[in-house]
Amino acid sequence: MADREHYTQVFRKLKPACDAFITEPNDLNTSRLKNVLTEVSSLDLERLQPYILIPLEIHLKNNKFKWMVNALDVLTTLLKKTSISVWPTFMRIFSMLVGKLINYKNPDEVVSVSEDVKLSIIITLNLLIKKANIIVLNQLYEQVDCKNVGYLIYICTNIIKNEKMNILRVEAITCIRILSSCWNENTDSHYRFKIIQNLTKFVPGILSVCSLVVKATDIQHHSITVAALDLWSTISSLIICDDHVLENCNPYLCKLLPKNENEAHKILNEWIQENSENVLLVSSLMTKTREHQHWRVRLQLVSSCNLVLSKCTRSMKSSVTNLIETLIVLSDDEQSEVEKLAKKSVNKLHEIFDGQNKKSLIELLEESFYILLFKIPRLIRTSNYIKQKTELSLLSGYIKLFGKSHFSRVLNSHAHLDRLTTVLIQILELDYKGISLLEESSIRDLNYLQQFVTETSNIPWKQLVHFNDTSALYKIESICKLVGLYGDCNFICHYLMDLFESRIMYRREITLLMTMILSESNGECHYNIVKDVMELYLEFDVWYLPTSIDKNSTTNMADAQKNIVQICLMTEGIARLVASLDVTKQSLCLIHCLYPILERVGSEYGPISLAGQGAITLLAQSGGYDNATDLVIQNSDYLSHHFTTKLWSISEYPEVLNALKVVMNLSSSDDLLQSFHTIVTDVLVQSCDAHCTENMHSFMKVFHIFVMCVRKWQQKCALTNKHDMENPKPSSKCVVEDILEYHRLMTMDFEDKDWEENDNSNTQPCENIEDYDEENK
Repeated sequence: MADREHYTQVFRKLKPACDAFITEPNDLNTSRLKNVLTEVSSLDLERLQPYILIPLEIHLKNNKFKWMVNALDVLTTLLKKTSISVWPTFMRIFSMLVGKLINYKNPDEVVSVSEDVKLSIIITLNLLIKKANIIVLNQLYEQVDCKNVGYLIYICTNIIKNEKMNILRVEAITCIRILSSCWNENTDSHYRFKIIQNLTKFVPGILSVCSLVVKATDIQHHSITVAALDLWSTISSLIICDDHVLENCNPYLCKLLPKNENEAHKILNEWIQENSENVLLVSSLMTKTREHQHWRVRLQLVSSCNLVLSKCTRSMKSSVTNLIETLIVLSDDEQSEVEKLAKKSVNKLHEIFDGQNKKSLIELLEESFYILLFKIPRLIRTSNYIKQKTELSLLSGYIKLFGKSHFSRVLNSHAHLDRLTTVLIQILELDYKGISLLEESSIRDLNYLQQFVTETSNIPWKQLVHFNDTSALYKIESICKLVGLYGDCNFICHYLMDLFESRIMYRREITLLMTMILSESNGECHYNIVKDVMELYLEFDVWYLPTSIDKNSTTNMADAQKNIVQICLMTEGIARLVASLDVTKQSLCLIHCLYPILERVGSEYGPISLAGQGAITLLAQSGGYDNATDLVIQNSDYLSHHFTTKLWSISEYPEVLNALKVVMNLSSSDDLLQSFHTIVTDVLVQSCDAHCTENMHSFMKVFHIFVMCVRKWQQKCALTNKHDMENPKPSSKCVVEDILEYHRLMTMDFEDKDWEENDNSNTQPCENIEDYDEENK
């Protein structure tokens, strides 16, 4: 009784709104009826659904589009809260809605009405099919050739191809997806298989529409591409799935199936095999969207690839490699949402390594990796940066996917190692044409290195030929670090050292490659490898390359520029390799590398000096020194030995003067100045050699720096000497007098019989330089 009264109250509440709507379905009455439907519970609406549908069906038949749109709006509200479980009612509404989209004069075309009307109809259709119960859906798909399903799919494909409204095209794609997947809730295997057989007729057309959508340019709204990817993966996972492949799945399954089902399974399996090439073509088009500019497209692609890989590894065997590569590329995506989901999917592939298919999957990945190594140099040379970035991400992803255990085993193959190093050398091809050969006369000051180096962001000796974006170098470096992390560094680097000796024309790229691979390595043999590389670089013929162009030189401009690039790379490489060691082992390496780096700091060529300054700054930071000056001061004894030995062979080591200029310019330490007293003496003696005229300019710079240092030192002493303050004497003149007197005494002929007499006559103090010159006259 209470239930009847409740039913009566609900009916009384609905009746006025339904009566007003059936009389005139204007906006006011539409809003009134929608509000009542919202207030009534879903259970009550299910019982009164036939009554509510009466005014809606009447106005759906009306040709007034405004009234029809209002009726669709109310029907959508009703379907959100109820489902249609009666087949005649469902079919009646379905036919009316589809009929509104048909052009009766030309049934192959969609009716020419407002896009908003088409959108309302498609949205209502989607909701109608989605909310229908499984009994109704079974009857829909049991029709001969699924004629109603097929015709609606056909109408939707026309909308997708010809309409311009973005949301309308998205809803049309969604309609096809719902029609193709709503039957999946059916638990009856017989019905499911029968529906699948009927739907295979529409799969080629559906996949062709998906291909058409994803081939559009990025001007197309991203939501349409996202919907197409979702439709492709849904169709593939439900219809072209492993469950329908018998031969490769379980050869004994055929014996367990009834005869009729066995024949049907064979037919479906044959259909899948026959269309494998077309399916591969479609999947290739889908995976190309990994380069799409909008991140939501790439995110959907990850989900789609993950779904297809979980359902179709046998039925779409030829597409598996491409799908895995897509996940690998997107696991390095710049968008965090895409990267996170792709990494999660790639990690699932790691778990497969421990499964039954371990061997076959690894072999498949190794083969694909080797194929990639062959094609990537050509793609890098001929593609834009987006494609280049994709290929680099793929290479990086393969290394990560192999991991330490598998990647080291892959590189045990000489073919793989040789190909990988060749690829890295080719993509690291360095540009040398922008290197300046102009010599600079300025004196390098270690006190201002840090500011100078940090302001230089565009490193001239690391400009890549095949990349316009500077971020490519960081991407390649991350790949090289992975090679060093997962591979056998000892084996790889000694192989590269052999290439360094044999492939002279690629030495620049090999040098940079070794630096990148070893810079963050920390294996047991790391110190020995660094020491071997350093010894290789510091060989005389390797370290001292010709950089000047003159009449007597056989070096041309291009060779000189290449040599400067090589010098810069070796200088930077030594510093980065030494900095990768612990502090104790760094001290052992400084004995061998600090002086050569100081030579680079003092170079008259800007790029070489810049590389030296960056190197010595890095060594100071990694070694725990306050700054580069502190590094030099604490190693001054060792440096003094180098200067002394090389000054006596200055014709072989002219670069010693470059290093000497840098060190002597450090006037902050009195001890350092005094330690170089003997060195300056050697320089003075060397400067008198008639065969050293070609280094005269460097000699004069050394003298100039030394004079300035002595002058500053003498000024400090004068502040504490009261006597000197009471009797001031121009410091510059005194210093010059002392040096000239010292020079005269050292160069006199000691065999002169009148040596003592001349000495006594010339030891009187000079008041100024002019008096000294007059005495000599």
